[in-house]
Amino acid sequence: MLDKKIIGLRLAAYRRELHLTQEQLAEKLGVTPQAISRWETGLSMPEIDSLLAFSKLTKVSINDLIEGEDILGKISKRPFLLEDIAYYNGNDEVDPAWADKIKEQGWIDRNYETHQKRFIENGPSKISQIVSDHGGLILETGAGPGGGFAIDLLFHNPGSRIIFNDLSPTILKEWQRKLTTGASDGIVYPNLHFAAFSFLDIPFKDDTIDIVSDGGGIGNAIGGDKNNAYKEVYRVLKNDGLFITGGGYVTRETLSALPQDIGKEITLQRPDVLDNCYNGLVEAGFTHIETMVTGGWYTENDDSTIADLARSLGVNLKFTGLLRICRK
Repeated sequence: MLDKKIIGLRLAAYRRELHLTQEQLAEKLGVTPQAISRWETGLSMPEIDSLLAFSKLTKVSINDLIEGEDILGKISKRPFLLEDIAYYNGNDEVDPAWADKIKEQGWIDRNYETHQKRFIENGPSKISQIVSDHGGLILETGAGPGGGFAIDLLFHNPGSRIIFNDLSPTILKEWQRKLTTGASDGIVYPNLHFAAFSFLDIPFKDDTIDIVSDGGGIGNAIGGDKNNAYKEVYRVLKNDGLFITGGGYVTRETLSALPQDIGKEITLQRPDVLDNCYNGLVEAGFTHIETMVTGGWYTENDDSTIADLARSLGVNLKFTGLLRICRK
């Protein structure tokens, strides 16, 4: 049975990607703006002539408009196993104990509610507005239990087309549960895909993604691996595509204020925490890089691997936050 609400949200998402208002789309299709509004809210379905015209305008088949696109099948450069999610590198967990902890302690539900509360209190974030205005297919790479930037974007634009990625199948299945069947607020997200792979080897063809969003996942790559990730991001982005990456680094002043043996141990185990990543982005090919300092945070209540290291050493490590918007 067709779900008119889901189809309506899907149609609205494609309209926004064309940067058209309901009035402008109505003029192109020869219908009233009220008809467009009824379609997008699920009160009615387009007639076949209108659906065909919409399909030609968006270059999306009628079947894909109604049932959803096989995005992964279209853009993948190597085979994958599609079960509950798409597996590109097998379905084993790198760290099963950590994955079990995420499920048992309800991290996904907790983080979803945190995003929701912040959205209700503050409205759409600057990042979600930039991404929504640009439009297109979004890869949220290394989403992690925090969901990266994608969750705020979904509150802002529920019809966003997003591929959730993480190396952990458990994280992806937990987000799939929450976003497709477990959202207590009744919001529908019709254009989501979930794919397990390493962001160091993105399994998509060149020039296939409009926006890569990184809410800090790549920053957890150890050593120089994050620079390889930036090269992969650059490869899969379309021309004029956006890479939005948020994260942070530890300043040398912060590190030098720690006891000498602890600072030395952090530098030994995670030398990447001192890297602000700008040079890696330039080496990947990005020439248009906008940088903003976004305050900072401490590892005390963080879920990252570097936070685990800091806690094991008995310190509360301060990170300086950065947001970079890069255009290919």
